[in-house]
Amino acid sequence: MAALVGWKEMNGAIKERNEAKKVIFNDALKAWEDDRDAAKREKRRPRLTKPRWKDYGPETLIQHPKRVEFADKDDESSSSNDDKGSD
Repeated sequence: MAALVGWKEMNGAIKERNEAKKVIFNDALKAWEDDRDAAKREKRRPRLTKPRWKDYGPETLIQHPKRVEFADKDDESSSSNDDKGSD
């Protein structure tokens, strides 16, 4: 249970950081589009290069933690399987 709570907190923090990076990326993309449109009107090459999302260092989310089975359940299931096989 504690692993799940920690996982949710870490993924929430990653999502927040990615959202902040996305805002910065969108601002840069808007500036590039404005420069591109002005360059077309003025018949020149754009000064800026198109920003790429991967250059802003997006973080990938952590995989969901796997369910941990308790040793008591494994012992009971293995002993019940042994009884079936011995008949």
